[in-house]
Amino acid sequence: MRIGPAAELALHAVDGGEPPGADRVLYVTTLPTGHPVVLNAMAAEILERALELESREAVVATLAEDFDADPDLIGPDVDRVLEGLAAQGILRLEEDPADDGPPSPTPA
Repeated sequence: MRIGPAAELALHAVDGGEPPGADRVLYVTTLPTGHPVVLNAMAAEILERALELESREAVVATLAEDFDADPDLIGPDVDRVLEGLAAQGILRLEEDPADDGPPSPTPA
């Protein structure tokens, strides 16, 4: 699945507490008139990776590697966050034709 911003975004991160990043909050809104959405540390991590990597599969793979987690276990949680951000107009999610497998043979 390909991922991109649904509109121009403004992001503002607030870090607090110890260890650094433990109480991290990310405020995100669409410009110029969107309502702010407040994300906890993990949802913020997912959004930032999604904007950088532009692929659901890459987001799951890097999170699994960085947090020593099973991709099959975290995938559904990543999907919920991505779908929620899409529903709020933050992200655009598109099926990647490459994910559908090999193209069907053309009839002769």
